[in-house]
Amino acid sequence: MTLNELKEKLEELASDHEIWIEDVRMSDSSGGILVILCDKKGGIRFSDIQLFSKEILKQEWYDQNFSERFDLEVSSPGLDFPLTLPRHFQKNKGRLVKIQHTAESVPSPLIAEIVDVIRETVILRKEKELTGEEIHLPLDQIVKAKIQIKW
Repeated sequence: MTLNELKEKLEELASDHEIWIEDVRMSDSSGGILVILCDKKGGIRFSDIQLFSKEILKQEWYDQNFSERFDLEVSSPGLDFPLTLPRHFQKNKGRLVKIQHTAESVPSPLIAEIVDVIRETVILRKEKELTGEEIHLPLDQIVKAKIQIKW
């Protein structure tokens, strides 16, 4: 089974639980690990991950292709997971984000607070330099975005 076929199977199964598959990785060395990162609107709970893991293990396609060679690891994306989709930014409204982008009117990288997401545009507010001024950054101009921790 190819990685794309696996992703399709997982997305089909995940949709029954209102879960999104964010990433799938396989390390095919001895004692390989199949890592599935998933999320859910409002955030995924441990019980959601537990239930979804059990559902995966019950699948015939999993048993035939992966159970002998891989340990299954199902988890939520961590704070270091890149923000790439509108729902990633929406979920993290109010948080600081570091964004590398191609927009010429704004310095890159930019550290700002996510204010909102409207269609394919992320609305940001620079942390201190611009008092209240909003920056509208189209998603297609964002090269890399990651959450920043306030200390």
